[in-house]
Amino acid sequence: MSKCAIPCLLLFFIVIIVKADIYLHNPRGSNNRLNENTAGRRNANRLFDSQNNNNGGYNVGDRKATAARTASDQYQMKYFQSSAASAGGSKQGRSILKLEWTNQHGCGITNDTNPSKRQCNIVLQYMCQKLIVENPRDRLRDGTSTNAQAYIYRNGYPANLRTYNSYKSIVRTDRGLHENWDWYDKCMQREQNGGLFTADQKLTVRNGYIRSTSTRQNRNGARRGYECPEEKDYYPYWHPTPWIDIAVFAQNQENCSYYIKNSFNSHTYGECVQFYPDGVRRHASRWNNAFECKCHKGTWVQFSSYLELAPEFKTVEECVSARKSTKINYIWGIPYDTKNITKKECMVAPEKPFCSQAPVNRLNHLGNGIGGETNSFDWKLPYFPSGSEMRCVYRARYNISTDDYSTTETTSEDNEDVEKGIESPVQNNPVVKLAGQELQLAINTAQFGRTFQDRSHVFHLMPRPQGYDNETINNLNVRGKRGNIVQVFPAVEYDFVPNNLEMDSEDLVHIQWTGSNTHNNRNNGNAGQGTDGTDRSNILQMAKGGVSYPLAFADTTLWNNSEIVWIYHNELNIKPVDLALSMASSGYYTCLKAAQCPNTLVQDSKERKAAMDKLLNKAPASYAGALLRLKPGIYNYISSSLKTQIEVDLITARCQSARYLACYYFLSS
Repeated sequence: MSKCAIPCLLLFFIVIIVKADIYLHNPRGSNNRLNENTAGRRNANRLFDSQNNNNGGYNVGDRKATAARTASDQYQMKYFQSSAASAGGSKQGRSILKLEWTNQHGCGITNDTNPSKRQCNIVLQYMCQKLIVENPRDRLRDGTSTNAQAYIYRNGYPANLRTYNSYKSIVRTDRGLHENWDWYDKCMQREQNGGLFTADQKLTVRNGYIRSTSTRQNRNGARRGYECPEEKDYYPYWHPTPWIDIAVFAQNQENCSYYIKNSFNSHTYGECVQFYPDGVRRHASRWNNAFECKCHKGTWVQFSSYLELAPEFKTVEECVSARKSTKINYIWGIPYDTKNITKKECMVAPEKPFCSQAPVNRLNHLGNGIGGETNSFDWKLPYFPSGSEMRCVYRARYNISTDDYSTTETTSEDNEDVEKGIESPVQNNPVVKLAGQELQLAINTAQFGRTFQDRSHVFHLMPRPQGYDNETINNLNVRGKRGNIVQVFPAVEYDFVPNNLEMDSEDLVHIQWTGSNTHNNRNNGNAGQGTDGTDRSNILQMAKGGVSYPLAFADTTLWNNSEIVWIYHNELNIKPVDLALSMASSGYYTCLKAAQCPNTLVQDSKERKAAMDKLLNKAPASYAGALLRLKPGIYNYISSSLKTQIEVDLITARCQSARYLACYYFLSS
């Protein structure tokens, strides 16, 4: 280090965990899968470092009944945003998406006598961007190739803007992308946080210093997509990040005030800014603290996280006034990704993250939590005042800690140093003695503490239909994939999320699902009816829970009781029988009688379109669905090709006793 160097950085929080896995089920987690027809994913390094089993994850959705060959044939889930009415914590205007996941090695405090059997932290986050971005290479996408984006290591920064553009030209638009090239190169150039505990792991030195790409868990700095390993392994991160916090589930409730205070959602974080000779901001710097940054003629800047910019408010006074009048959280500051660090701007800030004690679930078991319910969180989707449709991705990180050393007090001073006589509190494969017998423990200090994650495929957040700003929107989706539990594990069999939807009479429900045509898993995924390895779902009304036969349309109540607020084909004036047919055929048919269809739907009417087979093989794997308002009542559902129903009576009984006016129970095909 130079004479300006300082020995270490302030350590905010050390995440240390043992071997585990986390899988997202709603929205579906990719686990780095794209469209493989194999049991294991083809490329565990495609977008991010999950550390999960290769068999986990769901394929990207297909828009049609055949496998997508282009990005336009893929289906990306589309959810309606919350509205301005939801600002300031109001219950009006919310759009609720139930996030569901399973994690392997347990979580939460089970009782006071054994509070530390496992220490768990789960962090839920997302990132969004507008549909049109300045550089198409930076666009969030699932891609059509399972290959990872490329990166060529060069010592030092691009010499000028022209060289920078030539370096970045390596990014391909047919490959998936979450974080962009700039984010990873920034991580590669920046020096590692010198205060981190690395045990007895020797981190790779590149051209004289350790980069932020190397951590105790990833000492050689292996690359997965354009993810930054240091940011992935530690939370809260001490530099600006493109990720926005949704919720933190902490080992102890008393930690929540710390997490909320230090979330980038509401806490500015600094970064060293340096410039090219022509005065343009360089995207990266080696220096990771204000002292060394200043020593090397850089500018240490405090940056803010934001949902979107609000350029209509040009002064701090206008920005503050807008916040007071609208209750939207406008802030005045420097956006984390700006090119002009001298210009403060008005931004829409994210809400503070929700935080609570981590939910309890069983050790060594990818199953439900307390009460037999899947661990979940009701996410109030954000509101974007510009009215822009946003492209987004969601991730969950899962941390299980060991009690062999303090997770908050162990720092770089405890790293093993033979010359100084310092021994790490934990060792790789240590040998212990019992009654004179030597025994070797299976401990890998790179994995003794470990961060796991899963991420969704790309989804969209859409503005609401006009005139529906005060209603709560409930999102009703499919989870799971075709096959029995052995075939689909560690995914789940088909089900709908939520199982039991309780809603007020003024609420809306957006029914939507997605599925794949390619998850054959080497002849696994063939349990159930229809073509092996394909997902199909539909909705038929039942008279009551626990029965196997749906009602004939003439006996149904749901469709006549539905007001269509929005539907995927944008024709609101269709008849109840047409809505029923659309839901039953997963959108293969749009209406029954050609003569009674709107002109735009005639060709997809049952009279004009080729007959759909009885097993839905010709039906689309995904269904963009409809946004409905329902009259008060209890509505039970089934899908035509599901063979068994479990606990329908119990769930229906609970539903009937609820204080709300309408509820649903869905079983999928």
